[in-house]
Amino acid sequence: MHEVIARGLYIRGNDLLVCRNKRGTVSYLPGGHVESLETARAALTRELREELGAEIEVCQLLGCCEHAFLQDGEAHTELNLIFAMNVPALDADPSALDAKEDWISFAWLPLDRLEDSNFEPAALRTWICSGGIYQSGTDLITSGDQWQTLS
Repeated sequence: MHEVIARGLYIRGNDLLVCRNKRGTVSYLPGGHVESLETARAALTRELREELGAEIEVCQLLGCCEHAFLQDGEAHTELNLIFAMNVPALDADPSALDAKEDWISFAWLPLDRLEDSNFEPAALRTWICSGGIYQSGTDLITSGDQWQTLS
């Protein structure tokens, strides 16, 4: 299965906003599938409204990150379009992380724990940990170099 995903990168202080599937063990940037006749920016706005109940400001496109993995024996490939985003509701109340969908949860992941976390895709984790988001000229265009099995 090949999927195009719009994801939002939001850092507040030293914490990264992450989403988790309650049935799994990995965390990832919030966002979701880009639907037919929908732009990636519109998809990200819609997904955060549906999943977090929050209006967001989609900022610059930081780049893309390919992710190939096996989940429950099924092969998936994702092309993740990564945008910087602002979430005014979380600026006002950082504890307002109530998921509006039963199968997910949101959390703050301290950046100093990101490298040793189960954050996926690993190539995106490496880019964030290397400080790529803070350095001009380090746009993210990366591809995982192997298939991973996710639980």
